[in-house]
Amino acid sequence: MVLQNKVATSNATIYAGWKSVGSTNYIRTILVYRQTLPITYSNGWYQTLYDEYYYKYFVSGSNWNIPTTNSGYDVTYNTNINGTGSQVTTGTTVTSNTYFAYAQVNAKQFTITYHSNYGSDETKTQGVVYDTPLNIREGLSRPGYTFLGWGKSSIQTSPTYTAGQSVTNPFGASGGDLYAIWSANSYTVTVDGNGGGVDGWNSKTIRFDANYGTLPTVTKLGFTFTGWKNSESGEMIEATTKMTTAQDHRIVAQWSENTYTINFDNQYEKNLDYTTEYLIDATEHVTKPGYQLLYWTWIDEEGNVKLDEEGNILKFYEGESVTDFLL
Repeated sequence: MVLQNKVATSNATIYAGWKSVGSTNYIRTILVYRQTLPITYSNGWYQTLYDEYYYKYFVSGSNWNIPTTNSGYDVTYNTNINGTGSQVTTGTTVTSNTYFAYAQVNAKQFTITYHSNYGSDETKTQGVVYDTPLNIREGLSRPGYTFLGWGKSSIQTSPTYTAGQSVTNPFGASGGDLYAIWSANSYTVTVDGNGGGVDGWNSKTIRFDANYGTLPTVTKLGFTFTGWKNSESGEMIEATTKMTTAQDHRIVAQWSENTYTINFDNQYEKNLDYTTEYLIDATEHVTKPGYQLLYWTWIDEEGNVKLDEEGNILKFYEGESVTDFLL
């Protein structure tokens, strides 16, 4: 016999009494009816006509059996109504004709552990009382991510509960673990050639913690490309670098200026950076008996003479200040 849909919110009382039937002592256990009593009576327990009591007969000298209770409650029985006196258990032997047992009903308490679900997985706990509504913990913050809610698995992509949601018995008659559910934000990454020509994408959207992926190629006359730098963090970026800047940003091309060696008629050499302004001063280092130096011409490594825009031989004169002429 089951007490119909009755859930406890306070202490309740059970009375157990015994009476003599013929020459044999029997015990009648009587439950004082309470609308909210969370006790299920079955296995030989009977309901009275007016739904006020539940009872069961025991042969004198036998042990009584405790009624089944909802797993979310602790129910104990004592000989005094205030919970004092002798405790009555399944092993208690029935020896008298008149006997009373009083039920002490208390909701169990459990613990919910909240996990940040990233990094070192910081945790916090919250006490839960069975059948008592509670508010799920508020949301968390995490750079580059949006908090969606709380889930019962660390790998969920959608939450079981939202922050602050009111719930009752989220894990039934036990405690449990809830994990923060995150969604990675997306940010716009823009390419800055830093004076060089860009071949590839100029901007794209990348999810936080995803790789930057294939990067553009860049060229700049007189310079060697040395890599991409994050404009916000200063981090050098490669294709496999995870994007961990929680805002729109640029990747900026980094350059190293080339150094070139000029050989003057195999008699004198000069090392110059590409942008260095150079005052030609080779006369004092280069001589040819019987000849007067008129000008210098540029011959590349393949033996080609450098020409001007009109196709004439490009001439460089002693004492002339020049820059960027090496290429």
